[in-house]
Amino acid sequence: MSARRDGHADGAPADGSPASRAAQAASRADGASGRSAAGAPDAPLASLRGIVKTYEGDGASAVRGDGSADGERSSARPGSGTQASGAGGAPGAARSASEGARKGEGEFEGGIHALRGLDLDVRRGEVLGLLGPNGAGKTTAVRILCGLLEPTAGSVTIDGLDVHTQPLEARRRFAFVPDGAPLYAQLSPRQHLDLVGRLHGLDEGLIAQRGAALLAGFELDARANDPVGQFSRGMRQKAAIACALLPEPKLLVLDEPLSGLDAPSASTVKELLRAWADRGGAVLYTSHLLDIVERVANRVAILQHGSLIALGTLDELRARAGQGGTLEQLFTTLTNAEDPASRAARLVREAFAPRR
Repeated sequence: MSARRDGHADGAPADGSPASRAAQAASRADGASGRSAAGAPDAPLASLRGIVKTYEGDGASAVRGDGSADGERSSARPGSGTQASGAGGAPGAARSASEGARKGEGEFEGGIHALRGLDLDVRRGEVLGLLGPNGAGKTTAVRILCGLLEPTAGSVTIDGLDVHTQPLEARRRFAFVPDGAPLYAQLSPRQHLDLVGRLHGLDEGLIAQRGAALLAGFELDARANDPVGQFSRGMRQKAAIACALLPEPKLLVLDEPLSGLDAPSASTVKELLRAWADRGGAVLYTSHLLDIVERVANRVAILQHGSLIALGTLDELRARAGQGGTLEQLFTTLTNAEDPASRAARLVREAFAPRR
């Protein structure tokens, strides 16, 4: 029995546990391929270099707080290698401004900086948690990484392939599950898996084998032939994650993957993220659930106002913050956020004070 980087021990977990189901889903789906971890554990699999994204003119005053403009949001359906279709629209088609686009933070005369020279690597064999307040630039960074949004400046590579000059080859290396798990309402989980597998050129037998393992691992086998439009949000989320895993991508990009999941399913997905990294894959995980990120991530990157303000292991973040504590406490310190308890007390006091 060997020790993992996060201090847990590898080995066969108890049957029926979340860890067991996650490990079985990963290993069975791998099945006939027999792939082992490729490359050095710390070698970058995906890299963003000098990424700048600005919105100018009329669109800048209407950029959303997460840095993406309305009209640039993709329909994000499974099957294209990124689990999303291309981005449509232009920066000028946008909604009203929200948090984070205030003067002195992301805004300049005539425009907004969504990202300011971002350098970030996702390494083989790791789960990288990408965090930040609303409006920090997380969505913009993820969309640029996945080739759904053109940067104003900078470059993106995945497994040595430039995402913008070699988009099809790059997209074969990763899978993207956006928040909300958009799927085709009329198709069943099995049909979604068949579609993704065929678009990736997988053998029909391998599609069937991996598909069956993933459906069982996510406890979807009893509803495998029902249209996903009849499913709860959590069931759709599990189907979307299964589709992302089917082609065995080198990189998983997951935006709030636990959204809508019940407690057992959430536990399984958390273990699955670690299992995927432990077998040589890489995971980029964006979430506002800091306690979950603390438990599954090898490293954490924190964005604020379009800039990377902290990057490292939990111990490295503690050293940078000059204090101990949980990731939530470190996040509050590093982003100079107001103490949550003080903020909540002030909100209640001011909103519900007796009328004079």
